[in-house]
Amino acid sequence: MYILFLMISSVCADCSTIINGYLPNPNDCSSFIQCGHGISYTMPCPTGLHWNRRINVCDWPSNAGCVIVSWPRGRYSLPKSKSGCPVGWAEGCIYQDNEDIHNVNDVRYNHHFYGIFGKNTKLCYCTKTKYGGLGSWPRGNYCIARKGGSCPSGFRTGSIYWDDEDHNNANSKNGILPDGTYNRNTRIYYCCRSDGPSYKSIVLPTSKPFYLYHYTSTLCQSVRGMSAREEFVKTDDEDIHNNTSYDGGSHPKKTERTRIYYCYYS
Repeated sequence: MYILFLMISSVCADCSTIINGYLPNPNDCSSFIQCGHGISYTMPCPTGLHWNRRINVCDWPSNAGCVIVSWPRGRYSLPKSKSGCPVGWAEGCIYQDNEDIHNVNDVRYNHHFYGIFGKNTKLCYCTKTKYGGLGSWPRGNYCIARKGGSCPSGFRTGSIYWDDEDHNNANSKNGILPDGTYNRNTRIYYCCRSDGPSYKSIVLPTSKPFYLYHYTSTLCQSVRGMSAREEFVKTDDEDIHNNTSYDGGSHPKKTERTRIYYCYYS
């Protein structure tokens, strides 16, 4: 038995790419989101029923199989994708003035980063500033960006240092960012773990695409219900008296000066 309920109230949800259709409510099994011309509406199911995302109806809980998955507790940052940040997270961006002469900046073709990529680089972040959440980060092989001075349980910390352009340096920042130093040069701190095989799927929210950092495994960490794609950003650091050897600890996969690897989930 299942019942389709009518629209009754308006709230904020991510209907920006859906003209007309339905989305599961990521915070409540007993309601769903209806999208109408880019506007989202919260719609409760009849008492005792849950939203069945497979057939887009309110259904018996045993049929619906709805399980609320939230981001793990703690404070941390993730690179911002073109799809935006999780609801309630803070946002911020850094602008790095890269090498002026024979610049070789690069970014993965058809990437999904929210930012600007040319001879200089603007990369933005989504930061969970409130500690609350359900459960801990699962075992696996991946990194996140550190926030709040320490890593969640199970991670080891480290950093990557960018020796940005010396001449007329125009580095800038805004908003809420991962732990780091943002001045004429850039250092960002990370939290990484390698206590599980990357092929064993971990459970994270799937309502919106997101990034994790690639760590030591050959393939990106598998996430249940999501497809993974490796992407990269290469920033050409200062050529003269370069100090990019100042990296330390556990940090995302990095090659050259300085190509960082990411895993995009959609």
